[in-house]
Amino acid sequence: MKNTITLFLLLAVTTLFPQADKTYLYGTLTDENDRPLEGAHVIIESTVLGTSTNALGKYKIKLQPGQYTVKYSYVGYKIIEKTVQIKPEHNTECSINLFPDPIMFKGVMIETDRYKSMGTSRSFVIEPHLSKNIPALGEPDILHAVNFLPGVINSNDFRGEFHSKGGGTDQNTILLDGVEIYNAYHLYGLAGIFNIDALESAEVFLGNYPAKYDGRVSSVIDIKTALPKEKLAVNVSLLSSSIVYNKPFKSSSLLFAARKTYFDLVTPIHYSFYDINTKYRYQKNAFTITPFVFLNRDKASEDSNNGEKLIWGNTAAGINSTWQHANNRIDFSLANSRSTTRFNSLDNKSNENSIKLDYSGQYKHNRLQLGYKLKDVDFDYFWNEPTTSDLEDFLTESIPNRFEDSFNLKVQGLYANHILTLYHNIEIETGLRSEKYLDNYYQMPRGGVTLNLPMRLRLSLNSGRYYQYYGFGEEARKLSVSNLLFLTDSPVKSDNHSIGLKGYLKQNISFELEVYKRKIENLSRYTDIFPEFEYGDGNISGFNIILNKSEGAFTYQLDYNYLDTEATFGQQTFPLQWEAKHAFHGFTGLQIKKGWFLNLLFTYRSGVLFTPIRGAFGKINPFDNNIDIQYRNAEMFYLEGKTNSERLPAYSRLDVSIRKKMVRTKYSYTVYFQIINLLNRQNHLYYDWDKYYSGYGYDDEGNKTHVGNENSLPIVPSIGVYYEF
Repeated sequence: MKNTITLFLLLAVTTLFPQADKTYLYGTLTDENDRPLEGAHVIIESTVLGTSTNALGKYKIKLQPGQYTVKYSYVGYKIIEKTVQIKPEHNTECSINLFPDPIMFKGVMIETDRYKSMGTSRSFVIEPHLSKNIPALGEPDILHAVNFLPGVINSNDFRGEFHSKGGGTDQNTILLDGVEIYNAYHLYGLAGIFNIDALESAEVFLGNYPAKYDGRVSSVIDIKTALPKEKLAVNVSLLSSSIVYNKPFKSSSLLFAARKTYFDLVTPIHYSFYDINTKYRYQKNAFTITPFVFLNRDKASEDSNNGEKLIWGNTAAGINSTWQHANNRIDFSLANSRSTTRFNSLDNKSNENSIKLDYSGQYKHNRLQLGYKLKDVDFDYFWNEPTTSDLEDFLTESIPNRFEDSFNLKVQGLYANHILTLYHNIEIETGLRSEKYLDNYYQMPRGGVTLNLPMRLRLSLNSGRYYQYYGFGEEARKLSVSNLLFLTDSPVKSDNHSIGLKGYLKQNISFELEVYKRKIENLSRYTDIFPEFEYGDGNISGFNIILNKSEGAFTYQLDYNYLDTEATFGQQTFPLQWEAKHAFHGFTGLQIKKGWFLNLLFTYRSGVLFTPIRGAFGKINPFDNNIDIQYRNAEMFYLEGKTNSERLPAYSRLDVSIRKKMVRTKYSYTVYFQIINLLNRQNHLYYDWDKYYSGYGYDDEGNKTHVGNENSLPIVPSIGVYYEF
């Protein structure tokens, strides 16, 4: 801890007292109605310099004398470029009005440059209006969009959870306005819980991320709710209906969003969900205070009567306060996040309380970030079921029929991050996060270098260490209603390294290449005694290539990923179950004619791994008094082969979306039609060994064959309409 404090002092001394420099570029960004735009981006082209506007729409950047091209951008607005001349000892003002961009349905869903002035860690920014292009089950979903980022694999269509750069699904952090959400999916994992029209953006870090983030070792999804802007939107689809109301006032604003499904009203399926997101924002000069509440609930039952009900969901609430003046910003937040699952006698819950304090400041060519976080989480698990069959379906296959446990996770963390810009072409980031857990201190150095090279090439190198103090213990769930997190005896440690190159083939066609390597210690998996873990080590390596055309009537985003994994537990060495050697995503957008847009999404990956069964036998209960049906009560035991030694068939799927936008005087509406799995691919999902060894079927030629080959999604059409007022 002494070393951490020393680092804080050194960074503060070297950056808090710069020499006087009055060469500023400053101004205000407003919309077409002269309302300030908070969070708009100001980028100095051909450099790594940039900033974002504050709550009043103001920005300020220190520059050396010279001529610069400045890019001004904001979500959903046209990008404006201006050439400015900075004179010695002379401040230059440049205030801009940004206007909405009428083309909203491109075939690109990510950006990698938007926050390039914030550090060297590579991130993808998913814009809600662009992720609406992606064909989805019923309605757009920002977490669904994450599955199609480079380095991400979703190995099961019936689980929303994903694998980032070879990591397990328990290694991903999902944040909503800085608050961790532990169970972020509706529909047994098929859809995310966030109403896309209530969101501003999602910044996704895969592999390496800055020292301000904690909790997991593979990825961070940092989701922000919408900033103040005049908006009323209504969406109606086969899955659900939703409304979003966003209203700025003189010194405050209100965001309210609600969504409700009606499966239980129009179909025989007894399932429903809802989610509500509300945020109030009050601003007084440089101070902003924002209380917020988010909640979602899912409910499923076998019938419409008062039978057994499965209920799960989240509640998050808190208050964020911000002080921002020129290039200095302080954020303070208090938050509570709860996750619950109830079914019959089952009652599982987690309850997190957190407090955070963050500071960031820009001083000439230095950017300093400091922060503190205290996280205290209580986990409580209880169930007492006569059989484990229902529990295995939505919790885990290793579960006992009776269980009770409570435990607490308390972590304190300090971080310091320093970003230095040299000669407008070199950016160096150094950071350290120090955490205290169970009287032990864990040090996590992180950093990177970005070089702007000739011919519009940019080279990035990043490296970092990450710790995680809990895990799932099992990945092979068919559904994902609730994830059971248990504390590990030794924290998972991951050292992540990457090198990337970005460039342009033409003015509007970019490419990116990234190679990464990870070494993970203390991987955990369940033993025969639930929930005790055994521990192993892993090595992961891979690379991905992205080709991106973001402008014009025809746009596309193509990426290829290669992945190689190896885990060692005791004397066993095998690849990780979700390893897909090769994966490809192709996403295209075509403006057919005015107002008509066509999007195609093609996905291919190698089959994921499974452990084959060499044979099976049934063990009859000798105490059963009914001899005639003894065989029906036999418990099946399976003789496993070599762990993860065989692969399922390759997976491929084509999804399509057609949209027509109509613009009226006071409102606009978009009608959309989507088809998931247009070619009706019978993608193999897993083997049901109980069915395989207990039943038979017949092929097209009448030959007897085993059953139990469970397939993924069939053809799934949907239709909806989206109104904006």
